Amino acid sequence: METILKNLKIAIFDVMEKMFFLLPDESDGSIPEISDSESVYIGITGKPAYVVSLEFDHTLAATMSSDLLGLDAEDVDTETIQKCLKETANIIAGNFLLGFDNEENRNVTLPHMQKNEVMGSYNALSDNEFTLSYNGCGINILLEAVESE
Repeated sequence: METILKNLKIAIFDVMEKMFFLLPDESDGSIPEISDSESVYIGITGKPAYVVSLEFDHTLAATMSSDLLGLDAEDVDTETIQKCLKETANIIAGNFLLGFDNEENRNVTLPHMQKNEVMGSYNALSDNEFTLSYNGCGINILLEAVESE
């Protein structure tokens, strides 16, 4: 699981840098508190399958949307943020998918704003959670290995 987590972190770092021109904050051991957030979920099919949950601090999500689309901050609404986060999750999952063996026949699901829409009902086999920080705002990431019920 350690290699899979490393591949997910690399995929996130790569997308945040290349798509949004953001570098992770240097870690001082503190974890940014996320009081208002926007979450997006995406899956990787296969055995086991994976569900990736990305919870973005609202301020970071709004900044990402504004910068990506060249909008003024006041022009960014909830729908715009959700579309940006879905596209972000899709690109992260696509990059993450590259770390798997080609013979495993895996695919990326569509991203959703509701977790239960990604894979339907499933049993979590294991999970790992970590937090990243960009511009002083956190992203909570949960990676679950799952099997369908």
